[in-house]
Amino acid sequence: MSEDLSKKQLAFCREYCVDINATKAAERAGYSARTAGQTASRLLKNVKILNKINELQNQKAELTSVTAQRVVHELAAIGFSKITDVVEWKDGAVQVKDSASLSPQVQAAIKEVKIIQTEGKVEKYVDEDGNEREEVKNRSLFVQIKMHGKDRPLEMLATHTGVLDREKDSGDDELDEALKQLELEEESANQNLQIP
Repeated sequence: MSEDLSKKQLAFCREYCVDINATKAAERAGYSARTAGQTASRLLKNVKILNKINELQNQKAELTSVTAQRVVHELAAIGFSKITDVVEWKDGAVQVKDSASLSPQVQAAIKEVKIIQTEGKVEKYVDEDGNEREEVKNRSLFVQIKMHGKDRPLEMLATHTGVLDREKDSGDDELDEALKQLELEEESANQNLQIP
């Protein structure tokens, strides 16, 4: 199939698969930057080019084992995660759950884990030999956990499954209420959670 395409067209197909930005792909493939947008639009209407892009994307998916099912599962893991999957609190004490006990889905929902050490206070003293020494006291360690945002994965899942269209057709306001509640929960979860 690639025999039917010019070198520039083939380069456009390869570059397009890098970031799915047609204008930038046209520029990187050697087309004029001044007309790259129009050129890209024209190229994406060419059936041979679309077929080549599809072929390259399929090859890329096979190499990386990316399937629609894996993407949907990853989106669901993030979208339906809860901070309580990672930490628990009771009576003012917060406990981070052992990472070995977290399921792969819960692990996928964690964006970042940081260990933060406070500097503490330097105190000077004289040891038993009369030497002046310094010691750092009141140094603390905190664990900071950030979860991935849930809005975009849930939006993508809803679009993929068509759930939003079905809810709009039924005139049901429950979805709007649920989305507002998730937004509030995400704001709360995205605040820096620092655990001493």
